[in-house]
Amino acid sequence: MAALSTHMQLSVYASLSLSSSLKPLISKIQRIAFSYRYYLAFFLLEIISQLANKYSLPLKTGYNSTRGFFVQYQPAEGVDSPSELPSEFVKVVKTKNVINFTTSELVSAVG
Repeated sequence: MAALSTHMQLSVYASLSLSSSLKPLISKIQRIAFSYRYYLAFFLLEIISQLANKYSLPLKTGYNSTRGFFVQYQPAEGVDSPSELPSEFVKVVKTKNVINFTTSELVSAVG
């Protein structure tokens, strides 16, 4: 029984020393991931604002785990249908009040 407890103590000590040696690396990876998410979000907002200005449409950014990042457009009451959107907008999906789509530039940016 004493050998088992010594083995368990050594195992716990090894895992604690390993985790403390990895903390700086994990912290660095977290900072890199945060920077990437920040620049990605800024870049996506820039793409969508350019599209909104180009086509004079009120566009928003959306995200879900199924589609990833996409563009949202809420048309005026019964005015626009998905077929009236520019051909640059792909993967168009119409829900009750919102049209969701993406662009090739958006896919390549997130890619």
